[in-house]
This record gives sequence, structure tokens and C-alpha cells, in this order.
Amino acid sequence: MNASSMCHNMAIGYFPGGTDWDHQRFLAFCSQRGFVPKGWFTGEHNLEEAITRLEEGDTLVVPSPHAIGSRPVAAAWNYLRAVAKGAQVIEMERGEDVGLSIVAFASTSSRGAKVRQAMAQRALHSRVLGRSPFGYQVGPENRLQVHPQEGEVVRLIFRLYVQERMGLRRLAQHLNSQGIATRSGRPWTVAAVRELLRNRVYVGTYHRFGVRVPASHPPLVSYDDYNRAQELLTRRGGRGGRRQSQEVAFLLSGLAYCAYCQGRMVGVRRYQRWQRRDGLPQENVYLYYQCGSRLNRSLCDYHTWRAHELEGEVVRRLQAGEAETGSGAQERRTHLQRLERLLREVSQGLISYQEWRQKGLSLIEPWLLMDEGIARKMLARWDELTFSQKRQALLRLVERVDVWDDQIKVTVRG
Repeated sequence: MNASSMCHNMAIGYFPGGTDWDHQRFLAFCSQRGFVPKGWFTGEHNLEEAITRLEEGDTLVVPSPHAIGSRPVAAAWNYLRAVAKGAQVIEMERGEDVGLSIVAFASTSSRGAKVRQAMAQRALHSRVLGRSPFGYQVGPENRLQVHPQEGEVVRLIFRLYVQERMGLRRLAQHLNSQGIATRSGRPWTVAAVRELLRNRVYVGTYHRFGVRVPASHPPLVSYDDYNRAQELLTRRGGRGGRRQSQEVAFLLSGLAYCAYCQGRMVGVRRYQRWQRRDGLPQENVYLYYQCGSRLNRSLCDYHTWRAHELEGEVVRRLQAGEAETGSGAQERRTHLQRLERLLREVSQGLISYQEWRQKGLSLIEPWLLMDEGIARKMLARWDELTFSQKRQALLRLVERVDVWDDQIKVTVRG
């Protein structure tokens, strides 16, 4: 997307080896695009200052992806840090999102900067980039064709969800109980079923590397069934629906792990409804953490904690200094390795550009949060904090919480 189509006003220029001539070019670029110059930084040591100065709606203007990282993964890390602040990062010569050039930068192809264009052209001609989606296989000329067995599973999932109104969790359990596995041979999860139902590929639309091509291959479901599935996902709490707002009620979401199987502990709401003597309906909501492997894939055992008890014990240990110290440096290396893997996947067309951005932003989230000292001070006035403040403090301080039936282990970031 070109900068001319964006509704941003303030711009910061960052040119590591910038000269007076580069500064004049930056000012001319701002004038041409309708930006108001907010700052100008040169020298590699000033990259941090440039990103720190960014505010929501700002634009960071750079000469190339190499300006924000000598390696693709370093450039991607800094690019995502800026995007996470609500800014856009524009490559001045191209006048477009520098993330696209970072993906081309990451490619092992000798064509380098031509990767983006070549992949887009391939997608426009409906040729498969990377692995085929579940339900399809790669046919002649690298085009998608229906996989006989997997295609029937896709139709079954849509029929059970749309026509028989089976929920995501029951649907995953039903598939597993019938011995129907994913392509990798693993059990179905709620997330896997949801992603399948969200995928427009099943109405014949191919989407890769930011390119969407309608009517490119045989559909497995009708537009009516697909649209009804999206409505149900939103109404029942698919992404962007009620479920998302419920999940954030759990302070330890993404931080707590089952100590028996190493799967994530997930937040669960249980409702108890009854009628009072005067005839009025009454309802209570109980919040729990439960082993996600048990809940979504019928694996592991029924390991459960009441939410307020688990969260309270975690906070108590943080306040008392009873938590163990993890390896922050190792954690960062692990995150960089994951980001590097995501770069390979998007450069090979295995995931879309938007998927790469979303997953990358989730990956670096813990490194964008408040100062550790501020987070620790917040522990002293815990009961005065809002949910959002508590959540930010925990994300900054806690690396993970291992949960047994009768004990826990809290590990803080090193």
C-alpha cells in the first residue's frame, strides 16, 4: 500500500549514513506525500531513538530495509517494533511498506528484490506457492485440485458447523473420536477447526503473499455456507467476536502451562443458572484455567485451577520474591529464531504477508511492554490497578507459570 493512500501526518526520517542531501530528499518526500517532518536521525546508534519517538499514526521513512537491520531478522524485529506502536515504515525510494522488501531481503533467491513481484505474479496465475491447503493437492501446472479424502473432511466440517450447529470444541472432539486426523497426523484442535472455517480457499479463492485470486480452483463449499459460517463464528465468538472479549478476562492467558504435558492452560467460563423462589432467573459465572490439551484434543488429564486462586498465588509469589529467574537472553534468541522461521515461510509463500505481520507482532509483544521497574512497583498497589494494567505488568515480569494440581512454579524474565 502506497504512503499516498494512508492517513498519516507526522514523519520521522532515519538514514544511518544520512547526508545533507538525504535530508533534503526526505523533506521533499514529506512535502510530496503530505507528511509533516517530525524528526531526522542519522547514525546506527540513533535507530533506538527514532523508534522511541514514534507515536500512533506516525510514519518512519527509511532508505531501505538494511537501514533498520543488517540481517533480515534484525530488520524484521525493528520493523515490527515500529508497527506495534501504530506507525508505518516506508521505504522512501519505493514509497511502500518496507516489510515487503524485508521479506524479499530474507529470500535465499539470487533475484533478491524481485521475489515479491515474482511471487505475486505466480499467485495471480493461480499457481500454488508452497504447500497446498488442507482439502487440496497440487495438480498439473502447480494448480490446486481437490484432494478426495481431505476434501470430504472439509465438507463434513462445514456441514456439522453450519447445518447441524455443532460448536468448535465439540466438532474437534467429534473428528478426533472418529479417527479423522489433520494432514500432519495430529489431533484436531479448536484453533485448527476455526482457521479452516475462516479460509476463503474453500470457495475457490486463492490467497498468497497478499494476492487474492477468485475462482482460481474448484470450490469445496458454497458461498452461502461459507458466509453463514463466518456469521456463526462472529456470533458464537470467533475472532473479532464475543469469545475474544471473554478470553482477555484471564490474566495468565499465554503464560500458564500444564506441568504434566507442557500444553497451555486455557481460560474457561462455566455458567450456573437457576431460578430463585420468587421466580426470577439467577446466573453465576465461574472462571477456571484448564489444560488446553485436555480441553481441545482430549489429551492429558483434567487439570484445573480456579482462576482467582491461580492468579492470586502468582501475584503473591511475585510480591514475595519467590519466583525463579529464567534466561531472558535465551528467550530473546528463541523469539528471533521463530521470527526467522516466519520470514522463511512468508518468503516461500507458505503464509501470507498479513499472517506474517500478525504472528510476528504476537511474537515480539513481551519485548514492547513497560519498564521492569515500573511493573514491579505496580505489584505493591495491585488491587488498585485496572485489568489492562495488571495484564501488562504480568506480561512484562512473567516468563511462564508451570501448573501442577497442587503447586505451581513461577519463572520471571531474566
